[in-house]
Amino acid sequence: MLLSPDEFPSPEALNFYVVYCQVIFCVTTIVVIFTLVVMTISSTQSMRVYHYYLVNEIVWSYLCDAICSGSALIAMQPLPCLAFLGGLSPFASSQPRVIAAVAIFIISGRSAAICLQCFYRVFQSVPPQMSAYRVLYRLFNDYVVLAFLVFTMIVFATLWVPMSIFFPDQDQQKQLLLDTDPTLQTIYTRLPHIICFAGGTRIGGSLTMAIALLILIPAIGIFMVYLLYRQLKRSKRPEKTIHLHLMLLRSLAIQAFVLFMFIVVPAYILILLPMFGMRSAPKLSMCCAVVYFLETNMECLMLLWCVKPYREGCLRVFRIGKAEIPSLLVRSSSN
Repeated sequence: MLLSPDEFPSPEALNFYVVYCQVIFCVTTIVVIFTLVVMTISSTQSMRVYHYYLVNEIVWSYLCDAICSGSALIAMQPLPCLAFLGGLSPFASSQPRVIAAVAIFIISGRSAAICLQCFYRVFQSVPPQMSAYRVLYRLFNDYVVLAFLVFTMIVFATLWVPMSIFFPDQDQQKQLLLDTDPTLQTIYTRLPHIICFAGGTRIGGSLTMAIALLILIPAIGIFMVYLLYRQLKRSKRPEKTIHLHLMLLRSLAIQAFVLFMFIVVPAYILILLPMFGMRSAPKLSMCCAVVYFLETNMECLMLLWCVKPYREGCLRVFRIGKAEIPSLLVRSSSN
């Protein structure tokens, strides 16, 4: 038996999961809008360019949450398939290649936003006497949008081209799975919107690139943060400038920690444990998704708290709100 129906969550748990995806996305929308408003009114001239990188990363993080909450995915390991439970389920069944390409593109955009944000912070610590400083300055300041688009397309091509080559015909793949294990008909009846991203009855090497990225990217990120911290400590720039860079470095480190705890660790659990023989991947994926949907909210809150101008702007917003409430009460009582 490739996948037992007992490995799936109960109907009640699946219903709760779908509702949770909708509710948490509404909460995320409110948090993201509030964060962007505070960041816009609090941005300073000294961090004007970095403000763009932060806003860009939050927007792409929100887009990731949008497509994930609309999909409400359940992993079906060891099968190379995903079950769609959300509002995008009918579209995923009718246009599986399109939904896969859009998802990969959004993931690529977010990956590019995170990487460019890290690269920019490292560039900020580069001494102006360095031979490549002028080129890097123009790249990260004057051509920031172009650099982001190019980097996004590179990541997208790296992920999508291999997947598109081996992306199976869904009807043939379904028939192959049913011929191999007729008991899967129960699962297809219960979850009709199932999309397979690779052929065959096992995931095999289709996740090799994802595993490599999950190992490589956190390692590179930690190394870059360490290099940046060491460079700042050795820097002979004015104390005020160093203090600003250290503050932004702390926010980047906390941002990276949130990403690691709420995305990378659940991804490790979801991908690696089934590879070592653990069953019930559908239940496991639902638990990991519940954790993942908290990431954008935590990232926004940590950003508002760790970056001093944003923290002060947030406090100003709350003070204005508190000041308006008594004035409204006075007006209503006088009427």
